[in-house]
Amino acid sequence: VTVPATAAAAGSVIRINAGGGAYVDGLGRTWQADTFFTGSTLTSSTSAGISGTTDDVLYQSERYGQSFAYQIPVTNGTYQVDLHFAEIYWTGAGKRVFDVTVEGVLALNDLDLWSVAGANAAVVRTVATTVADGVLSIAFTAVVDYAKISAIDVHRSGGGTNQPPAVSAGPDKTITLPTSTVTLTGTANDDGLPRRTLSLAC
Repeated sequence: VTVPATAAAAGSVIRINAGGGAYVDGLGRTWQADTFFTGSTLTSSTSAGISGTTDDVLYQSERYGQSFAYQIPVTNGTYQVDLHFAEIYWTGAGKRVFDVTVEGVLALNDLDLWSVAGANAAVVRTVATTVADGVLSIAFTAVVDYAKISAIDVHRSGGGTNQPPAVSAGPDKTITLPTSTVTLTGTANDDGLPRRTLSLAC
């Protein structure tokens, strides 16, 4: 399948229901029917309920294959890519294992969905990437059986220089917040009295 030359990303959000049709989720967001794929014409679906989500439809269909990709036209910039999966075929560990690269960089290595969440369960993996050539490339490569994808959510990252500090819990589940101090000092006020020094720690 060749990506249409006229395909263009509208706005800063692209949502694709891989292997399925257009869908409006529980939050009112529109997912377009499967598009921008190349290298595989194989799709599958199930009517089984999917745990871990209220939008079962997004996980009940899939595109799969030994090696395939999505070439999504976007404006250059930094993106967050949410990859949605569910194991809707196998019922044991090690039956499906695959890799995912985003913009040529290995993002998911030896992913085994059943080992992560079991059968018919939503799995989401988020990847940050930067696009410089107008096309977001997401490639899937099988290690065991077939690689697969259920849905793809692409949206622009905030970017900019005035971002809040990232906070994450370490292995001991504690969070250490960064600190900074602002000091205001001087020699005199208009009334001739010495200024006080004010230190703010946060």
